[in-house]
Amino acid sequence: MYRDYRDRDVNFYYVYKSLAHPEINGYVMPFSVEERLAHITEFKKITGSELPWICDTMDNEFQKGFGGAPNGEFIIDPEGTIVRKRFWSNPRTLRSDLQVLVGPVENPTTIFARTF
Repeated sequence: MYRDYRDRDVNFYYVYKSLAHPEINGYVMPFSVEERLAHITEFKKITGSELPWICDTMDNEFQKGFGGAPNGEFIIDPEGTIVRKRFWSNPRTLRSDLQVLVGPVENPTTIFARTF
């Protein structure tokens, strides 16, 4: 969706917050923002992610402010109002929302699942 909507003034971000399952893939829970930033760098390298990242504070202020969703998804309009909020990200529903809010795109990219 990033590729489909980035030229339509829609910005996408990943937010790094406290890990729900730090033991997966041999990762450990970071104890500093620098360690979180190192995780972000590693994830971008592994996935080839083009999306910009926001790194939450060690007190998880962003996560708390957005309701503590473990895999939350939010659409925020240009005025800063949350117009869609999900506790768990759902790509198909996100695409449907963007089609309503921004408009459909020609030849949309396909959704695929990738495991790490």
